[in-house]
Formats: sequence, structure tokens, C-alpha cells
Amino acid sequence: IIDQGIQQKDLGVVAEFSIFTVLAVLAGAGMTLLYGYTSVIVGQKIMCDLRNRLYTHLQRMSLRFFTSTRTGDIQTRLISDVAGVQTVVSTTLTDQLSNIAIVASTLVAMALMDWRLTLLSIGMVPFFMVIGNKVGDFARDVRQGTQEQTSELNSMMQETLSVSGILLSKTAGNQDLLVSRFDVENRKLARWQIKAAVLQYLFFGMIRLITQLSPALVYWLAGWLLIARGDTSITVGMLVAFTGLQVRLFFPMTEIGRAHV
Repeated sequence: IIDQGIQQKDLGVVAEFSIFTVLAVLAGAGMTLLYGYTSVIVGQKIMCDLRNRLYTHLQRMSLRFFTSTRTGDIQTRLISDVAGVQTVVSTTLTDQLSNIAIVASTLVAMALMDWRLTLLSIGMVPFFMVIGNKVGDFARDVRQGTQEQTSELNSMMQETLSVSGILLSKTAGNQDLLVSRFDVENRKLARWQIKAAVLQYLFFGMIRLITQLSPALVYWLAGWLLIARGDTSITVGMLVAFTGLQVRLFFPMTEIGRAHV
């Protein structure tokens, strides 16, 4: 569009490849919907089966298990923890397959355009993947802490808000003590959730930093090759396309690096 259309003032080329771009975008959107729908259907079938098996397993447990395990913990396993597994099955696995495909195809396209600019782009990846892994390790601890504190709060609510729990608290007259305990546990959960939210902002901030720094380095190298070395193989259109692919590359690579979370 830029090299053969705009710079050569050929409106036919601009129109033709603009139509191709629109069709590609629509096809990509359709494939995304299909892939999302399929992953949700498969994930929900697996999770439905998992919940049934877990509930059936609980029915076969001994009475000692139920006397030594809080009901809130069991409910958290059935609802919250199973939802975490559902995220892995219906989202994480399929997203990683998509990320791998995007990274592979993007690297091939970039290498075909210019191998030198591609090497510069790849050379930055390990640095940011190390940062991504560090963030991922911390995120795993935050996720675990959030799940455990959610279980703790659920257990307390089940114990104190059941009929027997309410009768006991009213008989003992310790409502103020229970409110104080709930406030402590609730604040702990809030702190974990704040950490998770801040971590998310940090991660996406890092992605924005990458996408802003990388094109600048590519422009510098391309400018040096054009001006200092007289390399005529780099055109404005190729440079725009290359930086567009470069931005497309970093997010899936970082997601692959933090998949263990």
C-alpha cells in the first residue's frame, strides 16, 4: 500500500490491498470467534465432568473426613478451585497454541523482510522474558494466596452464617467478636486482590514499554543501514510493516514465558 500505492500514486493498488486487509481482518475475527466458541465448549464439558467426579468422590469419603475438614474449604474446592482449573483448560492451553502459531509465523515474515532487523528484535526478547518470568513467579504466589484466603473466608461464612452458627453466636453473645474476625479475614483477602490487580497493571505496563522501545531501535538500525551503508533494500513500506509485526510478536512471546503461572 505504501511503496507501490501511495508513493507511486497508484490508487488501484491502494484500493486492492485495502480490500485484502479488510477481508483478512474479517477472516481473523471469524476464526477467533470459532476458536473461542470451540475452546469454551470443550472446556465446559471437561469441567462439568470434573465437578461430577469430584462430587461423587466426596460422597464416598469417610465421616472422619467431613468432621476434620471445614465445609467452606470443600465448597471452595468445588467452586473456586475448579474454576481455576477451568481457566487452564478452556483459556490457557488454547491461548498458548495460538501464541506459538503467532510467534512462529511472525518470525518467518520478519526474517523474509530483513534478517538484520529481525535479529535486533529477537535480541531484546530474552531480557523481557526474564522480567516476565520474575513477574510470573510472584503472580503464582499471589494467585495461591488469594485462593487460600478465599477458602478461609468461605469457611468462616459457612460456619457463622448457618442456622447452628447463628444460634451459637446469639446464645454466646459474641457477635462483635465474629464481626471483628470477619473484618480481619476480609482485609487479608482485599490485600491479596490488590496485589493481583497491581501485578496485572505492572505486566501490561511492561508490554507497553516493549512496544514503544522496540520500534525506536528498529528505526535507528534501519536509518543507519540506509544512510551510513547506503542499503536500498529497506523501504518505508517495509519498515512500517516490520514494526507492525514486531509489536505483534512481543505480547504472545511474553505470554508463553509466563504460561507456568
